[in-house]
Amino acid sequence: MAKSKEELAAQRKAYREANREKILKQRREYRQANKEKIHKADKIYREANKEKIAEYNKAYRENNREKIAENSKTYREVNKEKIAEYIWQYRNANPIPEKGEAAKEASRKYASDWRKNNREKARENSRRGRARKKRLECGCVPLDIKQILIVEYGDSCLYCGGSFEHVDHFISLARGGKHCIGNLVPSCAHCNSSKSGRLIKYWKNWNGATPTLTCPNVTI
Repeated sequence: MAKSKEELAAQRKAYREANREKILKQRREYRQANKEKIHKADKIYREANKEKIAEYNKAYRENNREKIAENSKTYREVNKEKIAEYIWQYRNANPIPEKGEAAKEASRKYASDWRKNNREKARENSRRGRARKKRLECGCVPLDIKQILIVEYGDSCLYCGGSFEHVDHFISLARGGKHCIGNLVPSCAHCNSSKSGRLIKYWKNWNGATPTLTCPNVTI
């Protein structure tokens, strides 16, 4: 009597579990003996599936931000000397040429054009920079934070219901608030300017509204 798919699957699973080391050894030996063949096949697959691979990698990064950050941090801590040696060798082999005025001006123009064409990302980079100076960045805020806030709060100021013009730190950086997704809210220009660095409970225009997004790293 022929076995069902479930029985065959269970049988294969049991075999793999009982012969784990043997299977791993066979795979290692195969890879060692067929490096060029495997490399060629991988290259052909990547060329034929660029968009699919890019989409998968993007989705993985979005869904595993904390895991990736933790793995990167652990790697850097374990491999400090190795990384420092690599950087030293690279800089020696690739010295940075002195920039002439024309190159400097082209670099400034490129940066200026990028900021004009990517205003929200440029603002987020600026917020990150200020937070880093104060050591208040927690690392959970993506460059497209405005779109995330619109999805959560709507395209209006959390405080007065006006137009969403600024991304505001609910607890200001000056008061020790973190630059994290749980401390960012949509604000109009007037409310952002009026509130400034005040403690929220002492700001006369506060309507009692509070952030609803939760930062995965810290609690505000």
